[in-house]
Amino acid sequence: MEPTGEQQAARDVFASGRDLALVAGAGTGKTSTLVLMGAATRRRDLYMVFGRDIAADARRRFGANVDCRTSHSLAYRAGGHAYQLRLDRAAHIPSKETARLLGIDRDLGIDSHRITRSHQARLVMGMIRRFCYSTDRILMARHMERVNGLHGPAQDFLARVLLPYAIRAWADLRSFKGRLKFTPDHYMKMWAMTKPVLPADFILLDEAQDTNPVLEEVFLAQDAQRVCSRPGSSMNVSSSAGAALESCTSAVATVTSRSRPSVSDLRRRERRAAATEADEGEWWYGRHRSNSGRSRSLTTLTFGTSAPSPQHPSHPRRQGPAGCASKLRGSVG
Repeated sequence: MEPTGEQQAARDVFASGRDLALVAGAGTGKTSTLVLMGAATRRRDLYMVFGRDIAADARRRFGANVDCRTSHSLAYRAGGHAYQLRLDRAAHIPSKETARLLGIDRDLGIDSHRITRSHQARLVMGMIRRFCYSTDRILMARHMERVNGLHGPAQDFLARVLLPYAIRAWADLRSFKGRLKFTPDHYMKMWAMTKPVLPADFILLDEAQDTNPVLEEVFLAQDAQRVCSRPGSSMNVSSSAGAALESCTSAVATVTSRSRPSVSDLRRRERRAAATEADEGEWWYGRHRSNSGRSRSLTTLTFGTSAPSPQHPSHPRRQGPAGCASKLRGSVG
């Protein structure tokens, strides 16, 4: 099958070694373009997708030099397998039993609200869930979800009271002998916090809008050549470099290139904001790896006219229609 003009342009950019954000409408051949890229080189490739079925289908389409995996399978291979016994016995644990395991032994009265032990346990495990879906390295009070009817000081007070229990829960989940319900998202977070270096010369991330912030940070931190794709819609083209990264046409690919700062620069502001809450309690895990800080070239190719798929705003794994591509754009000069 002969590649289209847009696919050829994408393959040429890929062959140059530049990072690439591929934005295209549904049915315009995003995945086929990634297959062409993989076939254009003998270098080692890692193709990352969200679903197991998609990964299995990709193995039939890509060449032998392309390792097709889900993010959870990467985390499992790197260390999650050590928690297999906990995964095997991961049955539902009632909130009342979770409260007992965490040592929550009394209801709380805050203003006119009564927060039962079971409710406290659910809030604590919700803090763990939000922490695991985030890029944060510190478990903090702000990971607690809003409680209906509680406002301002009352909400903050409850979060501070429950934070030590959340820290206790995370310690249990990190232990091979812990008793709380253990899920793949837990070993995924532990893996991401080790700052893993993915075993590939270039990395293809398909359907980036499905990527949660944890995998997004891992992807953006890699020194290997990075390519991500997501759905997009047709927009006007501007001669401004910044606006051109947002643009796409139905016939001709828009190509722009700028250097970008390191990931550590992008996260510095986020860390400063988190530092103001660090005295509320913190839980560090994993190693630190300095970023090389080298300048990277980013190219965005945009084609197709279909609008992006609708996204539910509260879905914890979604970053909106842009996903990783938005972070790549945000890092441009």
